[in-house]
Order: sequence, then structure tokens, then C-alpha cells
Amino acid sequence: MTIRAICWCGRCKYCGHDVAVEAESQYDADQEVTERCTCPGAERHRKFERARDSLHALAVNLQKERSEATDECLKMAENLDRLEKVLS
Repeated sequence: MTIRAICWCGRCKYCGHDVAVEAESQYDADQEVTERCTCPGAERHRKFERARDSLHALAVNLQKERSEATDECLKMAENLDRLEKVLS
């Protein structure tokens, strides 16, 4: 079994900082360097991604709560129908 370590010179897409890293491709090297970079552009991008992920989680939770509320309303309507039949 042969193990190859491929070294690429990755570049931060925000500040252009170059770093040699082991990666499968130039794209992967650039991604890794950008993820590790501490420049303001990379920091802003990470902050944006965290905010996007939080917003997505909020949307998923709201959708779940809406579905549960809809189910509860349907159950209440069924119970009201039964009650009206009993009372009439």
C-alpha cells in the first residue's frame, strides 16, 4: 500500500495569504487555507456562515412548530365537531 502526501500551496481567497498544505487538490488547499486564515475577510465569511446556519435552524424549528400547531388545531376542530354532535 502506497500513501502519497500531496502538498499544494493554498491561498486565502480574501487576503491572498499563501500556505503549503497537504490536500487532494488545489481547490481543497485553497479552501483549507481560507478556513484557517485570520484575516478580516475570512473572519467575516465565517461570521456570515454562522449567521446563515443559525437562521436555517430557526426556520426549521419554526416549520416544525407550525406543523405541530396545525395538528393541534385539527384535533381541536375534530373534538369540537364531536362535542356539537353530542350536544345536538
